Amino acid sequence: MRTKTILALILGILPLYVVAPTPAVAALPMPNILLDPGDIGTYSGFGNTVNSIGSASVSGNLAGVTLNAANGGHFVFSGSSSYINFASAYQFGDNFTISAWVRQTGTPSQIQGFVANGASGSNANGFKLFWNEYNTNNRKLVAETGNSSSTGSSVTSNGVVASSGWQHIAFVISRTSMTATVYVNGVAQTMGSNSLLNSFSTNQAWRIGSFTDGLYPMNANMGVFKVFNSALSAADVADDFNQYSVRYIAQNPTISVTTPFSILNPADYRTSVTVTITSNAAGKIALRANGKWIPNCRNISITTTATCTFKPSIHNAVSIAASFTPSNPASFNPATVSASPFGVKARSNKR
Repeated sequence: MRTKTILALILGILPLYVVAPTPAVAALPMPNILLDPGDIGTYSGFGNTVNSIGSASVSGNLAGVTLNAANGGHFVFSGSSSYINFASAYQFGDNFTISAWVRQTGTPSQIQGFVANGASGSNANGFKLFWNEYNTNNRKLVAETGNSSSTGSSVTSNGVVASSGWQHIAFVISRTSMTATVYVNGVAQTMGSNSLLNSFSTNQAWRIGSFTDGLYPMNANMGVFKVFNSALSAADVADDFNQYSVRYIAQNPTISVTTPFSILNPADYRTSVTVTITSNAAGKIALRANGKWIPNCRNISITTTATCTFKPSIHNAVSIAASFTPSNPASFNPATVSASPFGVKARSNKR
């Protein structure tokens, strides 16, 4: 009893944090670096220190980057002197994968520095991952490598980065094969050119949100960010995309609408019929019978289950349709779902 009392006192003193959920994907390897802006293990909400919650102990510092609570938490990069700096050298290895959920903001017409361990200039030693080629808004994803005297790059086709909305992007870099495989929302992109160096440095200080000399800052929001010290397979990248897709991309809700009657088991005329709705998303439900709004059933709140009762005033078949409006449109789409039609018996007496 004494232990329980002490624990209750401690819990009463400590602040309550809400940690963003982390869905389990069994096939996906553990990332070496994992930054989740919605997890207090990554960022406490105070100060400028961020920490990896992956297998590697890595810390960085926020510069001009802010936290936004939407989508389970994300970092906001302003496009002007905002980045996350990792001052200690990190060994990415000869084969590595970098992935993140990003959302471009504004309409930038210049290089958008995503991740780099090298400075600006195509020959600068290290790698730079970005979108938009120099002085353009072509929205190509680019992996550029240099060894201080020469350069090599891998470039997608135009327009693979969306001008708005969240996307999952992944760069699978192989210094061994001198190639990059680039994925958007789990789908491999066609490469316009694909020729990296095999001599660029993989063990230097690095940044998220600009090149290491601060040029070409990223004007975007960033959610979950990962580094794997291996080249992920296409299946692994698909798993990586699916792991957090519901957090960033609105899903179609799962809704069912039922009544206790059917064509073979009709309801009585002007007797109560209860419509039951189940949903995996919170929101509002509005019901129609044969295309007409049902009185008192146009603004039903639902979290998981809701009901509404009405008395049919027509004969023969009745079709019920439910229109769903989500409470959180960033996570779920609107939807319209129908119940199986049911019959209504004819009136037994007429005046």
